[in-house]
Amino acid sequence: MPDDLSWNLDRARWPLRIAYLLILLLATLTNLDPVLDAGAAAARAGDALDVRLTPRDALDAVRNVVLFAGWGLVWMATAPAGATLRSMALAVSTGTAVSVGVEAAQLLSDVRRASPLDVLYNGGGAAVGAIVVVVAVRRLARHRTERSFVGMPAALFAVGYGIAVLGEALIPLFRQERHSVWGNPVSRLVYSLRAIEPASFGVLPLSEIVLFLPAGFFLAAAISEAGNGYRRSAWMAAVVGSALIVVTELVRGAASVTIPAGPIVVHVTAVVAGAAAAAFLLPRITRTFRGAERPQLLFAVYAGIVALWSLRPYIPETNPSAWLAQLTGHWWMPMAFATARMDLFSVIDVTNGFFLFLPVGGLLAVWPFHRTGRWRGILPGVALAVLVEASQLFVAGRTLALADMLIGAGGVWTGWVIVRRAGYPVRGQLLR
Repeated sequence: MPDDLSWNLDRARWPLRIAYLLILLLATLTNLDPVLDAGAAAARAGDALDVRLTPRDALDAVRNVVLFAGWGLVWMATAPAGATLRSMALAVSTGTAVSVGVEAAQLLSDVRRASPLDVLYNGGGAAVGAIVVVVAVRRLARHRTERSFVGMPAALFAVGYGIAVLGEALIPLFRQERHSVWGNPVSRLVYSLRAIEPASFGVLPLSEIVLFLPAGFFLAAAISEAGNGYRRSAWMAAVVGSALIVVTELVRGAASVTIPAGPIVVHVTAVVAGAAAAAFLLPRITRTFRGAERPQLLFAVYAGIVALWSLRPYIPETNPSAWLAQLTGHWWMPMAFATARMDLFSVIDVTNGFFLFLPVGGLLAVWPFHRTGRWRGILPGVALAVLVEASQLFVAGRTLALADMLIGAGGVWTGWVIVRRAGYPVRGQLLR
């Protein structure tokens, strides 16, 4: 990796790894309440070996995989070039070692339950994170010489933003009603489908159009870069995007979450409209905007889209005492929200923030604000993550959280690193 990159991975390698290790320990050992009793610890160890799978174990598996995937991601993103298999093995082995230490510490707690399954999930999560980095870098490198709208694949925007949109479709921020039904996923899906009320077709969350419409646009742009015409790309994006939305809603039902029909109609309509808008606007944008003007437009529009995600439900909080209450609370504690809510939404909340900001880092890797100085790297993207999260202080029903700032900054950094590792050159600067 060139020496003039703004983020010197050789110097930042261990500080970043140690920082994520601290986040892992905060997320897994908060409220541990240890009791130093050898006999009780031995009894808990015996209970831990008596493995019994429950529906809650599936949620724990997802949470642990996502949490430790970050460890594998950070390890591989900061690993030296070359010796990929060795670095991946170290990522998995160190993640597993951390997990063993965490589970051993939980044997000292009356309120936590250690499990060998967690070690398996955590080690698997580290492997997932490491593999994702390697695959992403190699896939991007394969398309380095192909044409693109802004000097980097639109697929990074399509994938990053698309995953965030599907996460919102799966567990929306303001619609998390559940059915009181258990059983296997198929039986829960059947129950959810039968429970759809005709009146739900009239419940149309129109404010979500602005969130789902860009997904169709970015997907059509990515398909167009692959060599398809604008109209054909729009049709393909509309069909694929709509199918993914419907499948996600079915998965939602399998998780015993209600399936209202109105939001599905809104989401599919928005994705189709976004794809159609791409067919109309992309040829005009390519003719009108040249050089740095095109990535400037993309950065400004995308920053506005991310702000719309943060400002939901678009109701201002005008009470200064409410602002003060948040600032004097535990907003500064990393992963406090994830440890307070032990459900699937806590996972979606983490992944959405990460993937929303992933394309920002990719764009800054090829179009930094400046070629020299502190603004030549990820700092503008990190500033955006901080600003949009800080804006929640003035939105009714939202809470300020340092964790969300860190997750957004992590997404920016990851996008920046994988694009630079893939060998994409700096095309210019966004600001003069």
